[in-house]
Amino acid sequence: MTNNLKPIREFNLIQELNNYNHKKIKQNTMNFRLEQAANQPQMEELFGSYLQRGEISIIAGNTGDGKSTLAVQIADRITRQKGIWNEVNTQKYPIIYYDFEMSDQSLLKRYQSYTFESNFYCPDVSEIIKNSNGVFSIDTIKNDINTFDANIIFIDNITAMSQKSTIDQDSANKLMRGLKTLQSTYNTTICVLAHVPKIPSNVPLHINHVAGSKNIVNFADSVHIIGQSNQLPNRRYLKQVKNRNSEMESQVMVIDLICEDYLHFDFIKMDDERNHIDVDTIMEDNKKNKHIDIANELIGTDAIKYTDFVDNYAKKYNKSIETGKKAIQYLKLHNIIQQNESKEWEVNPDYLI
Repeated sequence: MTNNLKPIREFNLIQELNNYNHKKIKQNTMNFRLEQAANQPQMEELFGSYLQRGEISIIAGNTGDGKSTLAVQIADRITRQKGIWNEVNTQKYPIIYYDFEMSDQSLLKRYQSYTFESNFYCPDVSEIIKNSNGVFSIDTIKNDINTFDANIIFIDNITAMSQKSTIDQDSANKLMRGLKTLQSTYNTTICVLAHVPKIPSNVPLHINHVAGSKNIVNFADSVHIIGQSNQLPNRRYLKQVKNRNSEMESQVMVIDLICEDYLHFDFIKMDDERNHIDVDTIMEDNKKNKHIDIANELIGTDAIKYTDFVDNYAKKYNKSIETGKKAIQYLKLHNIIQQNESKEWEVNPDYLI
């Protein structure tokens, strides 16, 4: 009898192995990924497309530009079920804010007349580091997520954290890798603050301005930089320089730093970045006029797909595909072209010749 069962066992093992391989092959197909994505909940905006549920987002800025003030304001609104400009979000969420930047007295000076919600958690990072041999680790965040039942995390800021923690110089990259694992495993929403150097007043903000290794921004789903506007001393603008999950915002968000009762930003409008930096007006106008001509030559009164525009540009002007991509990006950023309901690009009526 034993000998009769042996072929059956071997057959069953082969069947199990085949089933396992078939399942493994299916799970690595593009169609399977699309099926999985279709069953996942839609991304929820917490601060417009600048911060969405399940994302790693970076807000960068120079010292004094207000990145911490903006981050606290975003976090505070999330705990109150409000968007940054008082629009109502779908749900009230608790958040954990790790502040490596400001002292208790600095916080008191800014928010003495303001009361935060009880679900705004701000652990003492000095105690955390002291009690963990000088290391701020992902395990610390995991423990706090369980303790506070919160999975929206703010870290202010990654540069200060690297300096205050006694781990090695590659700590920022290690932290970002850990945060990426945290994001994918627990669907954690993470907002990291970072530093940018002093940028000349005539230079547009760019993703390469974010201080530290390029790996830091590579790990992020979205990256935004606060710049100093040339219009008013308290005026800033927020520029989106990377957005993996939504279409890139073509204009900058203009905001004013207000100190009435407590420190916060007021939204002013969406605008073109060139209105807030010291540009060479004649040179910029010539460049814009040149691109208006290009838009009318390649699109005119019709509509065109992104890829078709890039291909046509490369052929007509004997340029590379990458140059064509830069051209359409310029047209989008300067609102010379706009997208219709079919996701094709048309010339803005204001610029039709």
